[in-house]
Amino acid sequence: MSTPLLLLDQHEKVFRRVPATYMKEFVETQIIRDAYTLQGTALIKDNYIEDFDKATYFAITDDTDDDSRFRVYYKQYAKSANDKTISFQGTYAPYVELAGYGFIEDKRPVLKELDYFLGLVFEGTRWSVRQVPDDIPNGTQNFYYVSRLDALKTIIDLFDIDVNFVYTIKNNQITGRYVDVYGTMGRDTGKRFAYGSKALTILREQSFLNLYTAVVPRGDGVQKKDESGKTTGGYTRKITINDIDWHVSDNDPVDKPKGQKYLELPDRTALFGYPDGTPKTLIKDYPGIKDPQDLMRAAYLDLQEMARPKIQFTSTITDIGNVKLGDAIVIVMPQYKFAYKTRIFKLQRNLLNNENTVAEFGDYIVKSAYQRAYEMLFRVQNLDDNMDDNMSGINDKVDENKGIQDTWNEGQEKWNDNQQDWNKLREEWEKRADGLIKQVQDDVASAQKDISDYIAGQDQLGEIVFLGKDFLPTRNQVYNIMARTNIDGGRGRLIFNSKGLGYYDGNMLVKTAITNDGRVYADYFIGKKIEGIDIIGARINGGIINGGEYFSTDSGGHAAHFNAATLDFGVGNSTSNINRRFSMDWMGMHFYSDQNSHLVGYIGVTQWIKDTARKGLAFNVSDDKDFMVWGFNVGGSYDEYSSDILLAKNPIGTLHAGFNLGVDMYANFHSIYDNYQQKSWVQFYSNGIALKTYNSEINALTDGSTGVKGSRFYVEGDFGVGGNKNALIPTRDGVRGFSAVESAEVYFEDFGSTTTDVNGIADVTIDDLFYDGANTDIEYYVFLQPHDFVSATVTSKNAHSFSIKTNMPNVAVDWRLTAKRRGYEQTRLPLQKMNNDKIEDFFGPKEVNNE
Repeated sequence: MSTPLLLLDQHEKVFRRVPATYMKEFVETQIIRDAYTLQGTALIKDNYIEDFDKATYFAITDDTDDDSRFRVYYKQYAKSANDKTISFQGTYAPYVELAGYGFIEDKRPVLKELDYFLGLVFEGTRWSVRQVPDDIPNGTQNFYYVSRLDALKTIIDLFDIDVNFVYTIKNNQITGRYVDVYGTMGRDTGKRFAYGSKALTILREQSFLNLYTAVVPRGDGVQKKDESGKTTGGYTRKITINDIDWHVSDNDPVDKPKGQKYLELPDRTALFGYPDGTPKTLIKDYPGIKDPQDLMRAAYLDLQEMARPKIQFTSTITDIGNVKLGDAIVIVMPQYKFAYKTRIFKLQRNLLNNENTVAEFGDYIVKSAYQRAYEMLFRVQNLDDNMDDNMSGINDKVDENKGIQDTWNEGQEKWNDNQQDWNKLREEWEKRADGLIKQVQDDVASAQKDISDYIAGQDQLGEIVFLGKDFLPTRNQVYNIMARTNIDGGRGRLIFNSKGLGYYDGNMLVKTAITNDGRVYADYFIGKKIEGIDIIGARINGGIINGGEYFSTDSGGHAAHFNAATLDFGVGNSTSNINRRFSMDWMGMHFYSDQNSHLVGYIGVTQWIKDTARKGLAFNVSDDKDFMVWGFNVGGSYDEYSSDILLAKNPIGTLHAGFNLGVDMYANFHSIYDNYQQKSWVQFYSNGIALKTYNSEINALTDGSTGVKGSRFYVEGDFGVGGNKNALIPTRDGVRGFSAVESAEVYFEDFGSTTTDVNGIADVTIDDLFYDGANTDIEYYVFLQPHDFVSATVTSKNAHSFSIKTNMPNVAVDWRLTAKRRGYEQTRLPLQKMNNDKIEDFFGPKEVNNE
């Protein structure tokens, strides 16, 4: 996942999190033993321009698994490049802080351990030294009126160490600053790359410049002594390696005969020496070395690096693999038949796509522990021998400049005092500005309320206040008289104008309206009598309808006749002249054809005139062509077998038209229906179900053939399936089945997304409809997935909501809620009672103990 950018204010508090998806460019440049930089380009979103202006620091996560570790940068600039982007840059905050956070006045440690030196730099700061290597020799150095940063750089060079700075951020605040010191930062990756490989790009190559295959080393002179062993104050000439004798046969690294003044690598001379076989020779002094054997070893270590081409390489992470600053890799030079180890000394980390990160390496050679120890030993010896001279010269210089330094210090203190006064004044201005803004907002809100109350009328009982058309709210040139009502706690409105009278709730939705064309719109009526009206699309709940005879007709001849016993609908102009279509009396409902009120069906207890054996519901709605029967008896003139439901006709030998329930529904049907055809049918058989409508078909028979097209299928009660439950989806490779997820218990799920606020908190309300079906009054589960490398936790849950907490502000979080279905809270893997015959029919031959 890409790295987000954190914005921190001057109090080092995180107040905005900019997702990597809002970045066009985002690069961090790391250089070993130097200040890092951070730069990028962000898309303008929301109030990002103000946020970047407010920011004092930037922060990104450290490249570790610890999500509380960060690298922090001091903002150099952030400006809008155009109307769409903001460009910004920051420099490593530890370097900025140490450059101005106090100074070292006068310290001159002699042969002190590394811990002591680090204490001089970080004592009295906000930094804690957390890790120091224990195999670093002691050192000597003078510090006189230097910044902590300059002192640290001197210590890094003196002890040949690497330093890493770590910030911790918790609860949107910097909570810790730590310094980790390494003899060599990074790891040995074990990766080997050949010179000329496509993975490597040459950044700089100096094949023969400063390349030597032999060295004439010279150490310090040795003090002369008299016959009694006392020093005379004089020195011999500088020591050499003339008297050293090395032999490969004695496990020495190279051959060097006694009397030879130089040390040579013959294999390198053969490659890089002069054409006549003469080595390229360098004369080099080694201050602090007084022992010829030490001088020989130091020269050999140097010669290993002097006798190779100087090449710097670059490569992307895609080519060399994921590496970090300081990591070691091996460069193999096949044409010279040797290899050497080098460190990653610069990384340009692409924070949007790590595969585009670029590493630089080559001349920054990885030194062995043996080599590092020798270099430190020689440095300490040199400092020790020359300490008196050095200190004498420094003291003279100190005395010479002390007056100048004192004057500078006084000026610095005055500047610091002025800066503090300015900061206090700025804070006071900001508070005053915030107060003025708040006062203006309050005044505007108060004025809006006064105007609203003035227009609407202040009487809570709804008194109409007519103010004249120039003061009244209008819509489409219709002037309104408005008053506040008690609807919705006083937030409702009554509006009266030339169009009519209307009452609106607090959301300005119509509750009741009476228009000037005689229409009434209302959600609720309370009354005793409704007279002389047509009721269209209404619902009557409860109550008693009493009355005498009533007749109504419209201009088209549609008639309704009502008395205490019968309600008739049809066509006519009087109570004695109605051609009925529908009637309802104490025996049920009757349906008639349009020819002489011919009875075609009924619902009720009356015997049907076409089949005296049937009672219940029956229809023949098209001149004896269609049938729908719902009976509870059998027999009659049609010689039917047992059936409970019959809808329409089913000719013998075909499966068109009809709805049948039972076993072998038809044997012979009345001859008048033989030639009738229908476009849809449903059949229930002893061996399964078949259904076909005009544009969809379901076949579900025991032969296993099943097909569904354009249908809805509802089941009341439990639904069990012996095979897989699939959603059939057309894909580029045919129709594929997407299987349903099964569970041991009956769960409902809901999903959603939210974003935490500046405090990292988000409250999620459970949907009321979901609550109606899922029981969140008991324990339920919430699973979270934040969009960034942050932690997200459910801090509280109740029946109608839950709360989410992230350790960073403004974080998008996806959630999944799982709760038990109401009424099925105790259901878990319910046992299905089946005998073995039924099991074999359902699953195939097998026996199951189903007790």
